[in-house]
Amino acid sequence: MIAPLAEIIRENNHRIELEVLAGNSRAIDCYLACGFRQEGIRREAGLYPDGWKDFLLMGLLQSEHRSQAKTARAAGPGDARSAQ
Repeated sequence: MIAPLAEIIRENNHRIELEVLAGNSRAIDCYLACGFRQEGIRREAGLYPDGWKDFLLMGLLQSEHRSQAKTARAAGPGDARSAQ
C-alpha cells in the first residue's frame, strides 16, 4: 500500500472512499491493489464533451486494511502482492 494511504488509515479513520470514472481501468486496478472494493456505480453521473460517464464508488474500511496488512506481513516481503 502506498505510504500516504497507510498513514490516513492509521489516523483512526474508519473508512476512505473515492469515485473514479468507470472507464479508467488503470486507476481502478491501482485502487483494487491498494485494497479498495467496488461499492456501487453512479450511472451517467458526469457530463463530458463526448457524453455522459459512469462513476464507480470504491471504499476501504480500516478493519480490511488491518487484515490485509497482517496477511502481507505473514507472507513476507516478496509475497505481499500474492497475499491479497
